[in-house]
Amino acid sequence: VKINVSKVEVKKITIEETIPLEWLPKPKMEIEGFTDNQLVMYESETPTAKFKFNLSSGLQELKFSLNFADETYKSLNKEYALSTLSESDRQALTNAGVVLPSIGAKGDVSLDFSGLAAKLTGATDGSSLDNVITLAEVKANNRVLEEDEQTYTIQTHAPEFSIKVYPGNTWTKQFTANTEITKGNAEVIREGMTFEYSTNGSNWTSSKDSLIAGLTPGTAYQVRAKFGNHVTEVAEVKTYPVIELENGNLSDYSIVRGEDGDRWNGHGAQYEWTNWTTLNELTTPNCPITSYSYNTRSGTRPVSDVRPKANDNTAVWIITIGYGYGGTNNSPNKTTPSELVYDKTWENATRPTGVHFWYKYAPFKDDKSDISVVVYSGEQIVGSGTLQETQTISSYTQEGYTLNIVYGSEYKQLDPDRILLTFKSGFNTEVESRESGGLINSNTSNPKFRGSELYIDDVSLVYDK
Repeated sequence: VKINVSKVEVKKITIEETIPLEWLPKPKMEIEGFTDNQLVMYESETPTAKFKFNLSSGLQELKFSLNFADETYKSLNKEYALSTLSESDRQALTNAGVVLPSIGAKGDVSLDFSGLAAKLTGATDGSSLDNVITLAEVKANNRVLEEDEQTYTIQTHAPEFSIKVYPGNTWTKQFTANTEITKGNAEVIREGMTFEYSTNGSNWTSSKDSLIAGLTPGTAYQVRAKFGNHVTEVAEVKTYPVIELENGNLSDYSIVRGEDGDRWNGHGAQYEWTNWTTLNELTTPNCPITSYSYNTRSGTRPVSDVRPKANDNTAVWIITIGYGYGGTNNSPNKTTPSELVYDKTWENATRPTGVHFWYKYAPFKDDKSDISVVVYSGEQIVGSGTLQETQTISSYTQEGYTLNIVYGSEYKQLDPDRILLTFKSGFNTEVESRESGGLINSNTSNPKFRGSELYIDDVSLVYDK
């Protein structure tokens, strides 16, 4: 076997040749935001409206034209050629929000109308506006898009929103307007929304805030919301009137039965306050010859121990008492907390924010006061507040106390029409024999068997807003 071995040399040679641009691929286009050449949007939205070109060499030409129905941008309606674009046209397009590519750019190149689309508005008459973009030519590699001239439309509509004012958002001196946004960018619309209100429908006051304050109680107002050039239908609202408590200073009272001092001719005095009710009838009403303090004394009584700087000399003393025919000087027959109640149905609805009063309290055996306010709409409770005092309050404060009324937001569509205000001495029924504190003997005006004691003076409704 003959084997011949020879050495082979391999040389690498570089061959350079210029390939005609026409041999490179045509520009390709990808469209973002349009469906079947149309983009439907509502004013305030921020859609994508973009044409992306994939180029194998630098961009040579881009021709397009605009025909916008939006009044703000009609000045842009003309034909544009990127290679000969004037500086003023470039600046106008840029200011409007159009992002232009540059001649010579290659790779992923885009013509972006997204910024302009976000500024487009809808017609105030409810019609749509067509803003037309026509792509005439995209050239690179000495070649143009395979597609012929293409037309794309950005169709704009007005945003849709409405306004409403609920009774639960209305007070005596202010109300809050609620808006519902059904079409458009809710965040953008709320940020740019303003409100206008009027008493006559002609002279309007503007407010950035939906809370309209500083109003007149019991007054009818009109309110509307605005965004851009769009205005809602007018909503009607009336502020609640200020309605005062009747006999709130508690100075108008009378004895409606019996008397306190005469053991033989009275039944013990039963006190009543005009426009208020009490539990006084629970004391013995049918004891014709016995008015002893241990069996026939009203548990709700007038006293001259009034709050500082009072304009009258009467407050109310509400006592948990022992009483009842058959009781003795050593033990009562029955016991009960006493109460003073204001129950009023308003002819004209109102919406107080609280109840203000002065009070002192002496709880007996870990008792607590039972003070409450309840506001109704028909049979539905729409607001309430309670004060269950557990400490001994031996003197009236200078400023008094405000019991706030908390209204349920779930009842915002209901008008308050009734208030029930209750001052009750407590919950417990325990009492003791007290020979001091005004009690002298069986013929005195004060009940002998007493438990918790509550003093109330000068009650009024609060209208803070």
